[in-house]
Amino acid sequence: MISEYAEINRTVVITTGVEYINIPSLVLNLETGKTYTTVMISADQLITVVGFIRKSDCHRACQSSSFIVLPLTALETEYFLITQPHNIQNCGIIATATNTTVVIESVRSISIGSATIQPGQQINIVLDYLEGLSIQTHSNLTATKIYANKPIAVISGNKYSSLKVVNKRYPYRSVHSDSVYESMIPVNKWDRHFIIPLIHEACRYRIRIIS
Repeated sequence: MISEYAEINRTVVITTGVEYINIPSLVLNLETGKTYTTVMISADQLITVVGFIRKSDCHRACQSSSFIVLPLTALETEYFLITQPHNIQNCGIIATATNTTVVIESVRSISIGSATIQPGQQINIVLDYLEGLSIQTHSNLTATKIYANKPIAVISGNKYSSLKVVNKRYPYRSVHSDSVYESMIPVNKWDRHFIIPLIHEACRYRIRIIS
């Protein structure tokens, strides 16, 4: 594992099939703007990587979350974001090469640091190798277009989100507030047919589709 933070850099030998590595909370980036809170994982054998998220100050009824990390070879240059339309929404963009120009085009007004993207407007940001851009907003990020001149990784989701309706008048003010994040699939990997496995313990499903 390689990172700008020395406490993360390490070599791990996996002998049991699974290895858990904790990322210190002090290196987690929670603000909007550029960041080097990026971790590169390389291996001499085929591996798969899953990120687990646990929130601090979490009500005992809320849940942790996880997301699959796409391998470097699966990354491309064009993405669209999908989020829940309520509460705090997040997006993380990571460059895989130097002088990566990222273009963000939103269908809604979004603030990024001191700049504001108006609907239909484009903003260009140049990132270096393993440099990231974090966006946190209350605006709906769904259908925001992100593309670059070199392959990038994009993660999107909600810091606080819930499908559990406790208060029918204010359904999204429930204390059952979960984190939901996922690696975005590049546009050129989209397809026409999908299978959704149903989990018998789930009490509610919601599917968001963009085209």
